Amino acid sequence: MPNDNYSRYRQYFSESAFKDKLSEIGGAVKENAMILYWVFKEPFTPLWVKLLIISALGYLIWVVDVIPDIVPVFGYADDLAVMAGLLVTIETYITPEIRRKARQ
Repeated sequence: MPNDNYSRYRQYFSESAFKDKLSEIGGAVKENAMILYWVFKEPFTPLWVKLLIISALGYLIWVVDVIPDIVPVFGYADDLAVMAGLLVTIETYITPEIRRKARQ
């Protein structure tokens, strides 16, 4: 049943899980994640963009990863690549205000 799956994974894919993950990381990964977060929050952002953002940020916070996040230096390389590719794709939706909020 779809609701059962939603309930089972909800704890991993929540705003609090996202904030917990952000507290563990820094640099470009954190800034890119925050840009995606703020684009997602904008009312003018189309649904297709929001779905891609959910996928990318979900990949960032999910415990299963192509390269485990605990691996020094390379742990967040796959997450950064996913987010960087998405940022290029949705560049027209990233305003100077969103960039400013992401840096704060």
